Amino acid sequence: MESCSYFSVHLDRTTRGEWLLVLPPTPSPRGDVMDFVSRLTWRYATTFALLILTQQLATADIMVESKGVVRDGHVFVPSRLFAETFMGDFRSTSDYRSLFLLSDKRRIRFQFNDEMVEREHSKYTELPAILVDGEAYIPLAETADSLEVEWSYDSSSGTVTLTRQGRRALVNLVQSDTAITPLSAETALTVYKRQSNGLTYSLKKHIDPKRTAILVIDFWGDRIDPAPELDNAATLVHFARQNGIFVVHDPHEGLELPGYRINPRILPIPETDGVLTNGETIDDYFDRKSIEIDTILLAGFSAEECLLFSRSNSITNISRRSARFDLILVKDATTASYWGYEFALDGIEMIYSSTTLKDVAKAFGTITSALPVNRLGYSQLRKARTDTSFGASFRNKKTALVIINPMGEPPKTRETPEGWFDRVQDNIERNIAPLLAFARERGLHVVFVPNGHPIDPKVSPGPGEASFDSVEGMNVYLKKNEIEMILYSGNLTNTEALFRPLDVNLFSSFDTATRLVEDALIVSETPESLANQHFKRYFLERATVYGGKRHMVTTSATLRSNLIFSAETRDGDTKETAGSPNAIAESSLKRIVKQ
Repeated sequence: MESCSYFSVHLDRTTRGEWLLVLPPTPSPRGDVMDFVSRLTWRYATTFALLILTQQLATADIMVESKGVVRDGHVFVPSRLFAETFMGDFRSTSDYRSLFLLSDKRRIRFQFNDEMVEREHSKYTELPAILVDGEAYIPLAETADSLEVEWSYDSSSGTVTLTRQGRRALVNLVQSDTAITPLSAETALTVYKRQSNGLTYSLKKHIDPKRTAILVIDFWGDRIDPAPELDNAATLVHFARQNGIFVVHDPHEGLELPGYRINPRILPIPETDGVLTNGETIDDYFDRKSIEIDTILLAGFSAEECLLFSRSNSITNISRRSARFDLILVKDATTASYWGYEFALDGIEMIYSSTTLKDVAKAFGTITSALPVNRLGYSQLRKARTDTSFGASFRNKKTALVIINPMGEPPKTRETPEGWFDRVQDNIERNIAPLLAFARERGLHVVFVPNGHPIDPKVSPGPGEASFDSVEGMNVYLKKNEIEMILYSGNLTNTEALFRPLDVNLFSSFDTATRLVEDALIVSETPESLANQHFKRYFLERATVYGGKRHMVTTSATLRSNLIFSAETRDGDTKETAGSPNAIAESSLKRIVKQ
């Protein structure tokens, strides 16, 4: 039996781990001054002793023997382990299908027989649980991470050490009839995902180091030094080299850009690194070198441009060419402006995933330091390229209005950001419907991209109007009808398959000029970006950054204003008169302009 005492206040610990508090007897009453002093001394001494004992208990080591069960590479332990070691309170639902762990750090809900995925909700974290001989077992590493409990595993003794706020629990994984494999975090990489309603969560992704590569895009020289994210990227590269992870460099223009230099942080480049030249894609490089890679970690310059869409090996372009790679952005090892980073990360975590430098090091069993990144100091959002003459010269039969996600009801299979469907309905009624009426009156081609959603009756497709669920089908249609210009309108969100805000280069990928009709386009925002529609502004700027006058932003107001002064079109339309098609179409746009 373990024992300690202060001022005759004894604390004994039994072999079962229970603590017994033994207080000294209360002084016998005598009714004099000494009796009062004695009782007062006893009270304060006891209180003081209890405070000290409580502090000692909080930092005392606890030894717990626990049977571990391995399922799908994850070690599960009895739920009572965390209740006994870190004072968690377990409660179950009335149907016994869920188990809740309540602590000062986090509320966790364990779902029995659920898949091994960690989800983050506004009120709690969800983790799976299993039943073993009638007892609830929960994932050890994932629960510890959620409670911010540090853990390590000693394979020689089979002991897991859990540490939190100076308190340690030593868990001996006892061999049982169930086969137990050694607990290891060597290839369990923590990655971060985002739900369609904007909430983020983390999960463990198992990766094979021999089939993992680091792709470094545009690691410029002194262009924006000093920058902590470049220091982090350099640390990532050196760490990868030391641990046998393949590093591939994709320098700007294959090092042919005048004045371009590889950043000295990662020089010299050893022969074991790969270098892409002459615009070679990473897919072709791996095939040419017969290198088998499943996972690519991306780092380098410009999360909102080079890493995102503007290079042949940007994350969106790699995924468009092939689904063979698991693409993960190392988010603290890439440069970006503040809103550019937020815009890119929102889509990347929703479609792909992200991780951090520390998580990469931890996955491979080591520890490395990462510098904090403050993105507030970078340049503000640039203004999108705008076409102020749009409508002055208009080829009706060579122009197509594309309407994206004109959904008539909320998605049934997932949550959406708060207020998103209300914004969609408002945009359809006030902006898209009048624009569609104008297009029909002028004889423009109309194309719908519903992404599997029912189309709102206010903008239902008319006779001869097309609807597509693939880029290939839409491209064939545009070529067949010799379309020269696309007008884009609709409701853009990264939860859909086609025309997501993240795929900014897709909008200008057709062999046509494009005009993004700003007042008939909305983009899914975060609560922080919604007030000023930062994501929409960033999307418009990114979508028109290349291509010159072929790809620009315009508005219905601009179109209406220029139609008034256009004498005639090259398709043989007559001058504007009160009853002409142009005049009728102009009246359809008044509702938009009044907004």
